[in-house]
Amino acid sequence: MTRFFRLIKNEYIKLFSKVGTYVLLGVLVLSVVAAAAISLTRSNEDSYASSREQSYQHEADYYKETRQENYEAYVEHYSYLAEKQIPYYDWRTAAMDHLLKVRIELCEFKKDPEASKERIESREQYLDEAMAVIETGTWREFFEQALEWTESLELPAEEAERQTSLFNTILQYDLEPVENNELYTLARTMADQRQEMKALEADGNQNSEKEKRYQTLQEEIALAQYRLDHGLETIVQGSNTYWGSPDFWFVMDTVLSMVVLISVVMIIIGGSILSSEFSGGTIKFLLINPVKRSKIFLSKYVTVLSMGLGCVMLYYLLAVLVTGEVGLGLVAPYRMGRIFADILGKVNQQLAAQADEAYFMACGFPIRLK
Repeated sequence: MTRFFRLIKNEYIKLFSKVGTYVLLGVLVLSVVAAAAISLTRSNEDSYASSREQSYQHEADYYKETRQENYEAYVEHYSYLAEKQIPYYDWRTAAMDHLLKVRIELCEFKKDPEASKERIESREQYLDEAMAVIETGTWREFFEQALEWTESLELPAEEAERQTSLFNTILQYDLEPVENNELYTLARTMADQRQEMKALEADGNQNSEKEKRYQTLQEEIALAQYRLDHGLETIVQGSNTYWGSPDFWFVMDTVLSMVVLISVVMIIIGGSILSSEFSGGTIKFLLINPVKRSKIFLSKYVTVLSMGLGCVMLYYLLAVLVTGEVGLGLVAPYRMGRIFADILGKVNQQLAAQADEAYFMACGFPIRLK
């Protein structure tokens, strides 16, 4: 066995004595760094946002043609977004969505002969002032103004209470109202859940199903409140939810898809190991050694496999270094996986020792270690 490991060591010495080996490894490192950099500057949300922005004018044209109920409000809404080219992930889009409800109400009041003139004028005045803030102000100014106007608009009690709760939460926790802000979306969901809880409380016909729903809402609101208090965000990918940094998962998805590049490099290295022996004439010296040919070729095979495994681990390590997050997984069911986890744990200890800040993630909650 000692002689076999010497053969492997000899293969590594010969392998790293070639300039081509360093070139190939350099290509691997550069490729993973480039892939990580690209994945950090791009996301699936960007293309989705772009398609939404392009659809604003199509939506306006659609409502013009179909003339659905209160179509004037929708045409004005989407035409403004298209004209100003407001990005989808912009607080002004959320503000315009809020004003769309006011525009719809205004259209309905204008058609209703029993609607008072004061209610119509109050909404027109609010729309004028709100649009002025969208043009020149900030999102905080807009929602402070919306909070002041909530009582003046004489909204239904439930809607007024929901808006007051939502706007206060947005302002209290400084949540910029953009669709890709997870905590802003959480605040909206929590406002809806509170209204549902009050509806269940007012319902006199209680049963086990409603009580279970009420308890579920209580737990979800408590969890949402904790996340708001501590600024905890989530990443949703398909049906899976990850707590932590989205950059880590975007980079890992990109990097792992490049494993085929490692396979190509290993094929090149494996071919060069054999071809160099024949071209250089050193194969004769190997064959006259008191070692079986099977062991000689097996040592070359093990060298290529071990180097490939090392490259995969290097890819993972670079992804960790780029994103600054190592993640936390389950206990591996196999011995090799547990050994890898132990090695990774020691690497994490060294990284944490050298880092200025270190956090431990458990159940989505960051615990600061240093």
